[in-house]
Amino acid sequence: MAHVRELKRKDGTTAFMLVVEDGKSLTGVRKQKTKTIRGVTRKEAEIELYKFEKLVKEGNYIEPNNISLNSYIHQWMDVFVKPYNSPTTNAGYMQKIDSYICGEKGGIGHIAVQKLNPMIIQNFINKIKDKSPVSGNPLSAKTVRDTYIILKACLNNAVKMKIINENPAVDIRLPKRQKKEIKVFSMEEIDILLNHLKDTKSDMELPVNLALSMGLRRGEVLGLRFSDVDYEKKTIAIHNNRVRCCNYEIVEKAPKTVNSIRIVNVPDTILRMIKRQETRWKKKQLRYGKDYNKNGYICYKVETGNPWKPDNLTQKYRRMIKNLGLTPVSFHGLRHCFASICLHQNIELLEISKLLGHSSASFTLDTYTHLLEDKGSVVANVMDGVLYKKSSKVG
Repeated sequence: MAHVRELKRKDGTTAFMLVVEDGKSLTGVRKQKTKTIRGVTRKEAEIELYKFEKLVKEGNYIEPNNISLNSYIHQWMDVFVKPYNSPTTNAGYMQKIDSYICGEKGGIGHIAVQKLNPMIIQNFINKIKDKSPVSGNPLSAKTVRDTYIILKACLNNAVKMKIINENPAVDIRLPKRQKKEIKVFSMEEIDILLNHLKDTKSDMELPVNLALSMGLRRGEVLGLRFSDVDYEKKTIAIHNNRVRCCNYEIVEKAPKTVNSIRIVNVPDTILRMIKRQETRWKKKQLRYGKDYNKNGYICYKVETGNPWKPDNLTQKYRRMIKNLGLTPVSFHGLRHCFASICLHQNIELLEISKLLGHSSASFTLDTYTHLLEDKGSVVANVMDGVLYKKSSKVG
């Protein structure tokens, strides 16, 4: 039968041991669960006994465990996350775990999982929001949210593994998402950029044109091979993403989402540029051997035959834009330029979403809402012409 046992400690204080029956073993030996509490009266201990007994009988009592968050989150990564995610996703998780969650400065990895509570987690989120333990600058709302999502998922797993009864990371206040301003080139700036690339015969010409005319991501551009091109159908298959992990390792993986794996039509001008690049590649292989761009990447450094490293491409592009005095549109921003042109040419949103490889048309709409705002007057004029063109007097 459940009962409270009074214990006298050496320092003269009193503690109480809560004892609850937990059935019998296979050999018939009686099993008990015990829990010692201090700093309470006997009456308070009896109240705790009732709660303790209820947990044991319902099978919800969890034995004390001193495993730290640092130890558990790495076990969770090794067993439940890494085998099922791409190398880049795993690297992104580990970067946030090692830099923030379990970082030496301000991290909470040293705390036992069972001792974590909402106050500790909220305080941790507030601190990294205001000051990154790595750079000392405030972290973006997105980075804070991504870090929180990893922590919450880990602790959800701890609940499933019966390390803790409840997830202390629920109902935490997070910074509001701040929508990043999307910068695009004007058509005049695009003309300056494309003419510069053509006149200087830059090895940036093809990567820039692929991103600008087809809305491809940087990793998709760099992952393209000549074998992906169908010259007869005038299409190209997007199924490879060449990116850098947080540890600076270059990896190849499938594009971001299922919808990102797609076949897109190629403008005739771009098709001719790819054909010229392929002819140049074959001639270089005859001269230097099959190891020259042996994987057949469409975008490669002509002098070496090596494929572009993502960061090197970005750096060279950034310097070029600065030297030309253009709006500081990132390489990824070329994709936004593509979307902007499509929208202003009244191409259907669903079609634009498919071309961009977005997960849904609603995501495309949310991303480019600001580019649609100036279409309000266009719609008004259309309605005026369609509904009221026969009459100049209404009402």
